Amino acid sequence: MAGRKPLLLGHIDSLDGSDRAKCRLRIFVETLSGTISVSQACRDLDLQESQFHELRRQWLRSAVDLLEPRRVGRPPRSTTAPLAAAEYERLTSENAELRRQLQTLQQRVEIERILAAPTAAPKKTVKPR
Repeated sequence: MAGRKPLLLGHIDSLDGSDRAKCRLRIFVETLSGTISVSQACRDLDLQESQFHELRRQWLRSAVDLLEPRRVGRPPRSTTAPLAAAEYERLTSENAELRRQLQTLQQRVEIERILAAPTAAPKKTVKPR
C-alpha cells in the first residue's frame, strides 16, 4: 500500500494542550481500540471505573457535538440588533418623560419659593393731623 504511514496516536502529540491532557486522551483512544483494558486505564489514570466511563462518555459526547453538521459560511447577524433599537427607543421616550417631570418639579419649587418669601408689608403712611 502506497502513501504515508498512519500516525495513529502520533496525532495526539501534535495537538495543543498539556501533557497530562494528551496522556488522558491517548488512554481513552487506546481503550476504544482495545490496546489496553479499562481496568488498566483506571490504574494509569488513578480513577474509579465509573469515573473513567463518565469522563470517556463526556469526551465522546463533545466529539460528536463538534462533528455535528453546521451552517457553512459566516454566522447570521445577531438578532439582538432590533432589540437594541427597541431598547434605545424606550430609553429615549423615558428620558423625555423624566425631563418633563423634572421641569414641572422645578417650576413647582420656584412657585413655592416665591409664595414662601416674606412679602414686604405695605408702609403705613401717617396722615397729618
